Amino acid sequence: MMAVSATYKSELTVTDTISGTPALSTSDNTVTHNALNRNLTLNATSTPDAELVAEFRATLSGGAFTIDLTAIPTLLGTVDASGKKVRAFKFRALSTNSGAITVAPGASHAYNMLGTGWSIPVPVDGEVLMYLKDTAPAVVDSSADTLSLSGTGTDALDVIFLFG
Repeated sequence: MMAVSATYKSELTVTDTISGTPALSTSDNTVTHNALNRNLTLNATSTPDAELVAEFRATLSGGAFTIDLTAIPTLLGTVDASGKKVRAFKFRALSTNSGAITVAPGASHAYNMLGTGWSIPVPVDGEVLMYLKDTAPAVVDSSADTLSLSGTGTDALDVIFLFG
């Protein structure tokens, strides 16, 4: 097993330029909104820990794909996340997709990483990034290990999971 060190960055910085107020200097008339930005480093000794990564492209077949978290195909071989929880994930849909791809718990052996009854639609060329800290409600095991992707034809979703 390889040592994992992950940098998690979540950033949305917006600058407002204020005009039309005579009391404001034209050289100092901006407000920057960045209070929600986050930058973390996670590894085997951090709290929460991060011990395993899986990155891959999921290509739908007939508009569907099942992610088995106990047998995730990656460039470095198959990854088994049994006994781990999802700490963070990112889903990114390709710009060439025909429509949104929806991520949800699997039809059988559902992994409820966000609780029950959730789904995340990822629009064409869109992305979803989420840090779960240590709050994922379940560890991956043989009874809770699948996520379902649904969309159109052979559209694809780039996926990365961080487990601890």
